[in-house]
Amino acid sequence: MTLALENLFVLDFTQIMAGPIATRHLSMLGANVIKVEAPGKGDVMRSLMAEGAAAEHGFSSLHQYLNPGKRGLGVDLKTPEGRKIAQALAAKADVIVENFRPGVMARLGLDADTVRAENPSVVYCSISGYGQQGPKADLAAYDGPLQADSGLMSLNGFPDGPPTRLGIMAIDMLVGSNSASAIMAALLRRGATGEGQTIDISMFETSLHLMAPQVLASATGGPAPMRNGNNTAARLPTDDLFPTGDGDILITAINNVQIAKLFEIVGLSDLSGDDRAASADARARNADFIQSELVGALSKAPSADWEAKLRNAGVPCARVRDLAEVLGDPQIDANTLLSATEGIPALGISPSTVLAAGYRTDTDGPELNTAPLLGEHTSEILAELGYSPDQIEDLSAQGVVSPAPPDR
Repeated sequence: MTLALENLFVLDFTQIMAGPIATRHLSMLGANVIKVEAPGKGDVMRSLMAEGAAAEHGFSSLHQYLNPGKRGLGVDLKTPEGRKIAQALAAKADVIVENFRPGVMARLGLDADTVRAENPSVVYCSISGYGQQGPKADLAAYDGPLQADSGLMSLNGFPDGPPTRLGIMAIDMLVGSNSASAIMAALLRRGATGEGQTIDISMFETSLHLMAPQVLASATGGPAPMRNGNNTAARLPTDDLFPTGDGDILITAINNVQIAKLFEIVGLSDLSGDDRAASADARARNADFIQSELVGALSKAPSADWEAKLRNAGVPCARVRDLAEVLGDPQIDANTLLSATEGIPALGISPSTVLAAGYRTDTDGPELNTAPLLGEHTSEILAELGYSPDQIEDLSAQGVVSPAPPDR
């Protein structure tokens, strides 16, 4: 197998979600990604949502998802010798990714300008809450506060209820993918020009792109966006969540053909010729009436029955399922969307399940490999830099680097 990013060296100073997702994409395409972590504790995601041996050894399913195939280096960047190690690696890196607050990398002698003085072709990607400049640049940032500060929460929820935080870390996930895309583009540019590039990724800016239709409407003098519950900004009465005889179903009928089919299947064919529902304008003016009719009709049968009939007629819809049911969906097995990890029997860590890459190719990757234990490859990486076994042992004794982890 020849992976797209083989022989590419990525130095990964990221933690939590967004940054590790970016370098995850690179690692799964064959890049040699070294994940730099503080000795003794490492990335907080190592033990998040984990129990038993997996939590004890920092090997949660989430850590395995975020860091497949990476090599683990435990080094204390607060010590001069630790910074020396990181700087030596930075001088050799093709790509550096970091998500500290602006200014931290400069204090460590690892900022883009300092690194580029010795390594001019490096692609240097900085991920932060608000970007590298501006009045909010120094603020700490996580997905939740960014949802509030960007206005995203103001659009989520019901009109007569409070703003609601998304139940997922949407900003983190998009920032990670956006960062990987920008890095790939910079590498293509480097191949053509021989020049490196500095990339500034802002979580705040990314959150605005999640709301692009609403942001643009407001920026061009349109009406203030509002919370629409399970409806959409277009306020279509046939695009909403409806209660059924045993649950709920989300129906998105948006064109005249779909809407006519919807009315026919639920037993409301007369609405297609009713002046209150015969056109888009009429449906918008009479939305409450149409939705009341649909609620009454859909309550007469279970969600699964309506789902089957509507889908067979080409009307987009889905009953609301919980994750336990979703994980049993044959669509997951058909496309190998979930993969089992090997576990580490010697440490009592059982095999786990992680999501695969998120896309497939007909050949040459992406490839899902095991994540590192904290500092697992420290001795190996230091040896590659020319450190002797005695020097490595001395650095470990001083706490500059992580001691060797237990054998797998």
